[in-house]
Amino acid sequence: MRTLKFCRECKNTMYPKEDKEQNRLLYACCNCDHEEPAGNNCVYRKEIHHSVGERAQGLQDVAADPTLPRTKSVRCAVCNHGEAVFFQATAMGEEGAQPIGACYGMMGNNLPPATEVINLYKSNNIVATRLYDPDHAALEALRDANIITMIGVPNSDLQNLATNPGFAFDWVQRNVRNFYPQVKFRYIAVGNEIRPLNDATSWMAQYVLPAMQNIQNAVYTYNLHDTIRVSTAIDMTLIGNSFPPSAGVVVWDNGLGYQNLFDAMMDALYAALERAGGGSLKVVVPETGWPSAGGVSTTFENAQNYCSRLIQHILTGTPKRPQKLEAYWSATFDENNKSPEYEKHFGLFFADKRPKFSIRGSLEGSGVVYAGSSTSFTSLKSDI
Repeated sequence: MRTLKFCRECKNTMYPKEDKEQNRLLYACCNCDHEEPAGNNCVYRKEIHHSVGERAQGLQDVAADPTLPRTKSVRCAVCNHGEAVFFQATAMGEEGAQPIGACYGMMGNNLPPATEVINLYKSNNIVATRLYDPDHAALEALRDANIITMIGVPNSDLQNLATNPGFAFDWVQRNVRNFYPQVKFRYIAVGNEIRPLNDATSWMAQYVLPAMQNIQNAVYTYNLHDTIRVSTAIDMTLIGNSFPPSAGVVVWDNGLGYQNLFDAMMDALYAALERAGGGSLKVVVPETGWPSAGGVSTTFENAQNYCSRLIQHILTGTPKRPQKLEAYWSATFDENNKSPEYEKHFGLFFADKRPKFSIRGSLEGSGVVYAGSSTSFTSLKSDI
């Protein structure tokens, strides 16, 4: 198994890429332009086919290498040379894949049109997105884009959905069924961060469960239940007691070590679910990130480190549940109509589509991580 490779120029992490002209594998730096060959190339290299599922003549698969995304390890049956083979990651969008997606927020007056946003996703290997509202321009742009989609039910619709089953059927018809299967829906998030003890949202809490039930009934009636899951997005303040994590209602807790807040928060949620009889539920992280400005420790460097470390956690899970997670970055763009100030700076990109920092390799659902110090985590919202 290979270890991570680091650039000799800037010491940042390198990721594998295909050199189509020379039909070989290269390592490219995540930060600078330095590239280098990925070892010596076998003289029989030309027999390797760059696609999932195809076997290269004269080659046999050996142990998979999780540190090399979009590759598989092979060994030449003729000369016994072993190397990594690049392949196109067409399976990323399949059920069971663990993507790192991006939330598509629209609270800005200078954002690009939806078609440009989806093209930006494609060019940056962003394989999943979360829509907070059923924006039809965005849904049209997502047709045939092969991008996993989480669609949100706005809080303003909860009461009608909970009290009127017909409204729920109409909602699913207009916003899901009319775009399915060209849009790759995976989740419907019914409501966002409803807090029973918060004056602004407490009155809505009574409607969340019946709204979910009516949406689920519509999904089932339309025979979409095998591919689309119905859930809700909660704020972590819903967990009454989260320290130590096993209390569930940074330390060593029942033999489990915690070195950052992300792990502690996730495991507190898992423990709370177990106490409520929901220990088998899958948890998705539909919004997590770090702002690049507007507050204490809000820098580009910290935002990039957070992004890279998030990938590491997606691959390894938490001390309580060491398994892959599914997560969505807080925002695609900086959104200038948000408040307070730091909320405007969670984007992966500026409004003009320039990336804030190098994200090559970061959002491919891979094991590539950037070099950088460990970070604590500011906010986490989990979808149950």
